[in-house]
Amino acid sequence: MHNLLKIAFHRDIRSPSVTLEGDIFQPSGLLTGGSRKGGGELLRWLHALSNAETELAIHQNKLARIEAEVHPYF
Repeated sequence: MHNLLKIAFHRDIRSPSVTLEGDIFQPSGLLTGGSRKGGGELLRWLHALSNAETELAIHQNKLARIEAEVHPYF
C-alpha cells in the first residue's frame, strides 16, 4: 500500500492507482471503491449527519426570517 501511495501522489507520475481490494487512489487525493466490512455503516452515518446539517441550516434560516418579521412588534 505504501508504494501505491507513493506512485499515486508522486508529482512526476500522478497516475491513479488501484489496490487488490478495489480501492482507487486518484492523484487529486480522492479515494474511491473498495469495501471493508462495516465501512458502509460509517458512510451511512456521515450521509445522515450531512443531511441533518442541511436541514438544520434550512430551519435556522426560516427562524431568522420569522424573527425579523416579528421583531418590529416587540
